Amino acid sequence: MTSEGLVFAKQIGLWGVVDNLTILRFKNEKKDSILITTAKYDLMILSCEYNSDGTCDIITKTHGNFRDSVPRSSSINTIVIVDSVKSSSMIAIKCYDGILKTVPISSESKQLNVSTIRMEDLNVIDMVFMSGQNAAPTIGVLVTDTNLKLTFKCYELDYNGSKDLNNLLWHKEVNDHQAFIIPVPEPCNGVILVGTQSIMYCHRNEEHVLKTPNFLKYGEINNYCLIDPNGQRFLLSNTIGSLYIMILVSEKSSSKITNIQFEYLGDTAIADNLTYIDNGVVFIGSKLGDSQLIKLTHQPNENNSYITTLETYTNLGPILDMLIVDIEKQGQGQLITCSGGQKKW
Repeated sequence: MTSEGLVFAKQIGLWGVVDNLTILRFKNEKKDSILITTAKYDLMILSCEYNSDGTCDIITKTHGNFRDSVPRSSSINTIVIVDSVKSSSMIAIKCYDGILKTVPISSESKQLNVSTIRMEDLNVIDMVFMSGQNAAPTIGVLVTDTNLKLTFKCYELDYNGSKDLNNLLWHKEVNDHQAFIIPVPEPCNGVILVGTQSIMYCHRNEEHVLKTPNFLKYGEINNYCLIDPNGQRFLLSNTIGSLYIMILVSEKSSSKITNIQFEYLGDTAIADNLTYIDNGVVFIGSKLGDSQLIKLTHQPNENNSYITTLETYTNLGPILDMLIVDIEKQGQGQLITCSGGQKKW
């Protein structure tokens, strides 16, 4: 990111279909690495190293495969989460029903050391690492039963040779038919459960704040990103391209959350991914329209929007129909596409 916007750095080819892509940061390192998993259960961690002439090389720091031959592949998409808060970084992968794969990682390790843990919960629809629970790594899972009832469960991962995920710390029932988890970092800790009808903050069994904002009637929240490292502010986007800010209000004398506030910021492309860069600059990645680089402003413009578009990145997909025509009748065909979807500008 420069004063002129996003700058292209490097393009590489991968042998495989990318299933998940996320960033992680090793202990005592000042830059992020890229974690990639593929549809054939390959895992690699890549780092970008800059040379003295300004060019960059992509270095493979860790690689391996976590495939099993016996278990049944997950009926839901593969879930990959990273915990870099504890003293030893860890990757957790949910790619098989009833199985959790854990991979401890470090900047010195070149090969994967994959462990398999059995789970009693088969239908896991979301999973996160949680902070501030115990010294051992703690994960939160959102599960559904045969009656489509949602329950959030918090487990502690046991390093004493246990092959079962059975150390349940606490759980919370979710009165919704669909939801996802937002982990809240220290000092507030806990999680935010974002559903189609309500948004709930909870931290252990005794603390929760439930809100039913009116904007949930018009479109489901499908993406988020963290603004502050302390977890006080988040950006939320929905299925019709509206962008909101969510603020966790805590007591002055403690970090206990007492309220959740929301504010409408404006309209963007329908986001498939949100990334907060810095100084109010946000990247909106979209598969249904043009991706955008926007800046959040303190004062609304004439359209009552707090969003200024800095740059737009053309995206022809999805192409619903196309036609080759010779408009000028000179034998030079031109391709006309019917692109985008779900939103009118």
